[in-house]
Amino acid sequence: MKKLILSVAILLNAISLTALAQCNLTGSYNFTYNSHTYYVVKDLKTWKDAAACAKAAGAYLVEINDTLENIAVYNGIMQGAQVSASYTSVPDGGGTAYVWIGAHDVVEGSWIWDGDNDSIGVNFFNGEGSNGMNNGVVVGNNFANWGNTGNGFNEPDNYAAAQDAAAMALSGWPSGISFLGSASQWNDLSPSNTLYYVVEKPNASGTNSIINNNYQLISLSSNNWKLAGPSTEPELIELLDSSGRVIRVPMQGLQFTTEALPSGVYLIKIVSSNNTNQFIRFVK
Repeated sequence: MKKLILSVAILLNAISLTALAQCNLTGSYNFTYNSHTYYVVKDLKTWKDAAACAKAAGAYLVEINDTLENIAVYNGIMQGAQVSASYTSVPDGGGTAYVWIGAHDVVEGSWIWDGDNDSIGVNFFNGEGSNGMNNGVVVGNNFANWGNTGNGFNEPDNYAAAQDAAAMALSGWPSGISFLGSASQWNDLSPSNTLYYVVEKPNASGTNSIINNNYQLISLSSNNWKLAGPSTEPELIELLDSSGRVIRVPMQGLQFTTEALPSGVYLIKIVSSNNTNQFIRFVK
């Protein structure tokens, strides 16, 4: 009996080590946004298993706090990691593909950011959209990007009383109709679905360090900016507005001017020669 118990213990330990090995973020496509590194993990997992993997790596499933961060994450999934918009089909999500993000409402109707699944997080949204009980409301000044068609949130709706985890859609839903939501918007799904996921990890330095081969944005004046960083110039620099639209600005090398742009919040996308992306948020 002791030998049997010992064998079972060894087997369970091996399974545990294998699970942790599968949570290694090395090899996953990554990008940076405002001093955090994001990993797009192409490994099919339930929401809870994805959160456990993120926690094992000292991180958490992505927490999205503004429009530009949402754009950066979607861009990283689709263009950086090149995840196909049809890599899977989620039956309770309108037949569309999704990627897990770090929100849930295990306490029904109370959505919190809890990407390591420790039941502690910011409550950013309560209730349901118009496709459900139509009592949904953003909490305080928090950000939410639930599926909508411009007339208020359609999601979340807790379909079949079983949707407790949030995911980002890679295309509109229902598939081919898209009257509930569009690509990059969020939907509530059953956490038992197995999907890819995005992990977020604050950089140890807390800054976009040149030592870490990241660029820094330097203000030369109110309308003139310079990127400083690695000696090798990037392959591509794009300026995006809050809707994700590429904005053309006068640029010479790593310097550019925003004199003709209206005041607002913008995103700089930097693609390096090794095809990694960095996103820098700035306000004019």
